[in-house]
Amino acid sequence: NKELVLDGTGSGTITFDTRTLSGGISQELTFVAEVNDEKDNRILGAKSSIVHAGEFNIFFRPGSNEVRANDPFKAVFYAETKDGVKLADKQFEYNLIETLYTNGRSENITLKSGSVMTDAEGLGEITDTYSSPGYKFLYLEVKGKDSKDNSVQVEKYLRFVDEQQTDIWTKNPVLSIISNVSNLTPGQKATLEISSPAELNAFVTFERGRVYQPQWLNLKKGLNTFSFDV
Repeated sequence: NKELVLDGTGSGTITFDTRTLSGGISQELTFVAEVNDEKDNRILGAKSSIVHAGEFNIFFRPGSNEVRANDPFKAVFYAETKDGVKLADKQFEYNLIETLYTNGRSENITLKSGSVMTDAEGLGEITDTYSSPGYKFLYLEVKGKDSKDNSVQVEKYLRFVDEQQTDIWTKNPVLSIISNVSNLTPGQKATLEISSPAELNAFVTFERGRVYQPQWLNLKKGLNTFSFDV
């Protein structure tokens, strides 16, 4: 907490050293100003601001966080500048990390590493495997550097389970659905990749206020493709 004295116009300036922030992830800061009036009423004001880790941001596309041991896992991310320009043909590094806790201290252990290049639309696709001895809770980290050598990163957790795992997280089938394009183009065909933990029938609909084209889709165990006209 800091005390701020307003000038003659009732204005004040808050300064903050962003170098005190840790990690290469963009963060949203909220500054709160508080004062009590002459009747001791509490008056608050707040303003949020995003501190970018670098000249661009990295985002993971939605996808399943559960992986069966020894099965390949896939994660798709995209990178773009603060103005929304996609970063094409840029190399990023990825790490699969386990956090170990000993005597109240944490230590990050890198289990696997690799690199991936974004395509013309700024999309990067990570496909890898990890042989997990039973249940493991790991983090997948993607990072790169901008022109000023700032490190920018993003991370998501992955839950690795063995074939006999039947806890609350794995009782029900979970589908991983991935699209390799950012935008769908009217008049063209689009394809989704669907990873299924078992052979099953999935009910598919297209919805926008109303439900269109309801249909059953037969999925085999593993990777499936589903194509449709836009």
